[in-house]
Amino acid sequence: MNQAPLLEASHLSLSFRQKTVLDDISLTLLPGQIITLIGPNGCGKSTLTKVLLGLQKTDSGRVSRRKGLRIGYMPQKLTLDERMPLSVSGFLGLTRDARRADIDHWLARLNITQLASQSVHNLSGGEWQRVLLARALLIKP
Repeated sequence: MNQAPLLEASHLSLSFRQKTVLDDISLTLLPGQIITLIGPNGCGKSTLTKVLLGLQKTDSGRVSRRKGLRIGYMPQKLTLDERMPLSVSGFLGLTRDARRADIDHWLARLNITQLASQSVHNLSGGEWQRVLLARALLIKP
């Protein structure tokens, strides 16, 4: 097994409106390793995750990811404009390199095949979470 890091972060710091959210955070994620982020609301868990994914810039520090690394990300919330009609299948089809067979596989595996033609705007919270999980898995992380 290749033990070169999947991801390395060093000395990450970030502030929003004079509130320090991340302060000199460093970590290394190796293949097969699981890291759990725990802490109270507002302590920076989601912000750190977004920084590690490259979705949020920091004030200082650096993140490096193994070349070709694919990370399946399932956000806590994702709000779509309700004026845009979009079915579950259509939403999943927007995932990079998503194939119909893969979409059908994850819909079945997550027991949400019956939602395929429904509007994403009419889903319950739990149904939406399953759709977001399917989306994260479609990229083959």
